[in-house]
Amino acid sequence: MANGINKNFDRVLEGFAAFRDECNEQTIKIKDALRAKEYFRALHHATGYLEAGLQNLSKLWFYTWVPKWSLVAYMIYVGV
Repeated sequence: MANGINKNFDRVLEGFAAFRDECNEQTIKIKDALRAKEYFRALHHATGYLEAGLQNLSKLWFYTWVPKWSLVAYMIYVGV
């Protein structure tokens, strides 16, 4: 059981490393676009952070699905 948890945790960490690298690339692209005063291109690259999160943190979203929706169900039940 512990090996499975460690393996899953390692996969989540791999996703964070890839997410960090992708965010660094997006930051460079945004800075270049802002220096060139191409604001729409900068905005386009800013959406790359969301894309990086969706692509590289999929394991994190999957493994935290039950706690997140349990919290939502609890909040609805309590009436928050």
